[in-house]
Amino acid sequence: ARLMKEIGYSRGYKYDHDYDEGISRQSYLPEKLLKEKYYTPTGRGYEKELIDRLKKINKLRQNKD
Repeated sequence: ARLMKEIGYSRGYKYDHDYDEGISRQSYLPEKLLKEKYYTPTGRGYEKELIDRLKKINKLRQNKD
């Protein structure tokens, strides 16, 4: 771990848990994959809550700091 730090391995990385919302607003996906949709909640049961959470995450990521 020390060697990786010395060579700058994590330089510029923003750790999600350091942010109040738990979202660093960074994306590490290749550009061509950013608009792909990999999961669509059904709106039933707990997935209703996930819809709201995903909307909040997407809004935070659009307003990068």
